Amino acid sequence: MTPNAPIYRGVGSALIRAALDFSKSKRLGRRVGLHSLPQSEAFYEKVCNMKRLDSDANYQNLVWFEHDADSAAKFLEGK
Repeated sequence: MTPNAPIYRGVGSALIRAALDFSKSKRLGRRVGLHSLPQSEAFYEKVCNMKRLDSDANYQNLVWFEHDADSAAKFLEGK
């Protein structure tokens, strides 16, 4: 392994898939929402295909991201 090689590659996507599966099992339509740290915003928007909403003044001004049924399906299809 080379220095600075990402040793946890794929873990974030796997966790989002698990959250979507859990949401489905609870009959919530694979809807998932979360507050993002600034360094993770691009990951949720570009890799996970989550919809970027507003900053939450009640939660350290972190940006809120959501998956609805359509964006979840695109993520799960790998698009």
